[in-house]
Amino acid sequence: VKNRFKIKYKLVTELYLIKAAGGIVINANGKKLLMKRLGFWDLPKGKAEKRETSVETAKREVEEECGVLVKVKDKICTSWHTYTQKGRLVIKQTKWYKMDLVSDENMMPQEEEGIEELKWMNESEVENALKNSYASIGHVLQKFKEKF
Repeated sequence: VKNRFKIKYKLVTELYLIKAAGGIVINANGKKLLMKRLGFWDLPKGKAEKRETSVETAKREVEEECGVLVKVKDKICTSWHTYTQKGRLVIKQTKWYKMDLVSDENMMPQEEEGIEELKWMNESEVENALKNSYASIGHVLQKFKEKF
């Protein structure tokens, strides 16, 4: 127990925590919305603003990045990944949600966020896209399959 507190203290003091949220958007045909950013297929997500819940963050970020309207449903999972930013180790916690599409009438990639393309994909297209994606996205999609 004593070591657990030492480890937690070290993590909290040496890592910079960023909280984020995003989702897997499903349309009426059962297709998933993926986006291409920096040459890789990804799911829409983003950083939480002050006093924002993870559900609020997920909805706002998905709608901003993709120009769609969504209804947030069930939580899928939480993913963690680390990277270095300005010489500091960052740990990013992302909470993922299943979302139903309300409207994609104004769907458009948010170019200022580096989003190059948006695409509705069926299962085989998603599997193919995962060949050019991040391991954490594959994990989230696998958790989605297991739950829904």
